Amino acid sequence: MKKTIFLIFICTTLHAYAQNLTCDDFNEGTFYGSTPQLPGVEWKIIRTEKNQIETLSKIPKEYIDMGLPTDTLYAKFEKLDKKCTYRFIYDETRMTLDDYQIQMNNSGGILVEIEKIEGNCFFYISHALIENKEISFEGKICKE
Repeated sequence: MKKTIFLIFICTTLHAYAQNLTCDDFNEGTFYGSTPQLPGVEWKIIRTEKNQIETLSKIPKEYIDMGLPTDTLYAKFEKLDKKCTYRFIYDETRMTLDDYQIQMNNSGGILVEIEKIEGNCFFYISHALIENKEISFEGKICKE
């Protein structure tokens, strides 16, 4: 009987402290991101109030050989609504933008929509315009 009461107490306590993350929990902190479009690549993401810094933390040599940029990316972000939507603009004051980044900024930046939150991760789809064509990426960002 004592074991049963103890197990019920432990289960209740663990349930009470379980994380139910919301979009707001991903506004600041350290995260890791990945996308199925670039298997094996991971980014370390540091977010502060309205800024984001992305550095590659894992990249297969084949991507480096293909010319995938490995520079640190700096962006400004703003939450657009309560439906987990953000807009990212590359920060030209902290980095030199390439033609694609300039085009994305000029067309309104990168729109990121959080589709679902599972555990300490969110799954997203992002949209941007390059050469007047919409591109989309799917990915996952997990809180450290």
